[in-house]
Amino acid sequence: MASSLKSSILVVLEKPPKFVESYTGAYGACLIASFRLGTFPNTFPKVLLLDDKIEKSDDYHIGKDRAICLEHTYIANALAQSGLRLYDFVNYYLSKYFSWALVKRYGNSDKLQEWAHRDSGTKQVYETLLCTTDKNTIRFFLENYSKSSKIHRNDKCYCGSDKKLKYCHYNAALFLKATPKQDIIRDIGLFHY
Repeated sequence: MASSLKSSILVVLEKPPKFVESYTGAYGACLIASFRLGTFPNTFPKVLLLDDKIEKSDDYHIGKDRAICLEHTYIANALAQSGLRLYDFVNYYLSKYFSWALVKRYGNSDKLQEWAHRDSGTKQVYETLLCTTDKNTIRFFLENYSKSSKIHRNDKCYCGSDKKLKYCHYNAALFLKATPKQDIIRDIGLFHY
């Protein structure tokens, strides 16, 4: 498997700018598609399911267009910004997804960790990122973060605490740099009562 994957990756690097590569495992086949080699590794690939071994539904994180949701958009943005090797993407995300789908179908799916769909998943990402479920704190952080033009470590934290950013939510602010501010501004509405 590793040698065939390695040869597939070498073939990919010789292809024209639009990347399309199929991946077939024992539990399903998919197409890794939709990124330009000029932007790679600073992009998160789109993956399309090719066969019908996995049910196409929100429960299995597969859209009507057969696109598999492997990661929340904001996490994918951060990964793409830092660079993502194709080999790591295939070995981590595809094997993890197909294993996850098997456990969901045949095992104890209560123990699976996954983001909820759409806005609920976005709320979970912010709650995890800021280590709080308090809507006011999250809303305040997002409002202040979206107003700032540049992250300064020694400024007061966006969450409203009296701590400096570097001692409070500095890593969260750096993480959010990969996501467009207009998306973050839109998300503020998720935390109003």
